[in-house]
Amino acid sequence: MNARALRNGARLCSIVALGLLGCGGSDSQSGLQAGSRYQGPGFPGGGVAGLAQSIAAGPGALDCGDPTQFNFTQGPPAKARSQLICFYEKTETVMATMEWIVETSNEDQDLIHARLTLNPDFVDNTYGANSIGWENRKGPGGKGGMAMPMGPMGMMGPMGPMGMGAHTFKDLVGSDHAEFKLSDKAGKLVLHFKEDYFSPDNSRPSGYGTLGVSGGDGKMLGGNASDLVAFSTSLERNFNACGLDKYTVDSPATDKLYTPAVGAEAWDYRVVYDVWVKAAAFGSSGFGKAAVDFVHASPSKSAGGPSSTVEEGPCPPDWRRYCDNPGGCEIKKCGDQPDDACTPPPDMKEKCGDQPDGFCKDGEVPPPPNKEDKPEDKGDAPL
Repeated sequence: MNARALRNGARLCSIVALGLLGCGGSDSQSGLQAGSRYQGPGFPGGGVAGLAQSIAAGPGALDCGDPTQFNFTQGPPAKARSQLICFYEKTETVMATMEWIVETSNEDQDLIHARLTLNPDFVDNTYGANSIGWENRKGPGGKGGMAMPMGPMGMMGPMGPMGMGAHTFKDLVGSDHAEFKLSDKAGKLVLHFKEDYFSPDNSRPSGYGTLGVSGGDGKMLGGNASDLVAFSTSLERNFNACGLDKYTVDSPATDKLYTPAVGAEAWDYRVVYDVWVKAAAFGSSGFGKAAVDFVHASPSKSAGGPSSTVEEGPCPPDWRRYCDNPGGCEIKKCGDQPDDACTPPPDMKEKCGDQPDGFCKDGEVPPPPNKEDKPEDKGDAPL
């Protein structure tokens, strides 16, 4: 489904679902139910095309949002769990997340699908007159920018000389990349590379796309390039899969909540990198972890410059929807364990995973009442 189809009647999520949960695909699940089962990183700006969901959602998302439309992968097996880790700077702010899952390829071999998502407060896919949050950067040539209207949404954005925004399309095309480190279970570094974000590429429908490790700002730093099967980025999907390739000067107008723009509802305002790797590359030890030592964007919104050193840490508790420990997790809250389906069964009983913020006993009883209920509330009646 392309952007034109989205404009002609595809359902939209509420602001809450857009910012935190994402929309469901064309299946029978609602956006909220699909998001509850497959919540990805808690950054806003994922649009309505399904990319706000975890990669565990597989090919159920809309085509223009889901990179598993590529013919080399069949997506993750049913009920497969993804792993999600977070990376922090010196503050408590999550600067980036790394998620991965095992997928099945059409060549009868397993693939490791890893996804790096950067915090939009560090860098995003807004640029030109519609730049959001780039006030700390001066206009082109080192001159201070001036505030100008963004468009019909009435927001203001920093502008430089001759109408150039504080963040430009050329910035994203020119030098952005992500440096991945992929290790086996024994901790041995197997693959080390830079993935190009977005570059001119005449082989793509829009004339732009990621060049992976073969050009632009991408290159191999260690390991065999032949083990890297494919690459994708959020801006490439915006331009090529979603057909939103007219935005080469100004990104779709939005606000600080990254509310989807009319006519470009599928636009992903987040900077996201995807890579698919042969599982066999990690030998008998098996795949261990995908990580980054720093996040990079040139420029970034950070006063500290284009690169920030990061360290791995646990993700915020309210982001957790699937087990994030390869060794298994104790089931304590709804969402810790996936269900066969989030759609309520015929007797309308709720199941663990339907309400991520409630505590569960088992999959056949509803969670206890909200702990904020007063004792005299009927909601506190015994289950």
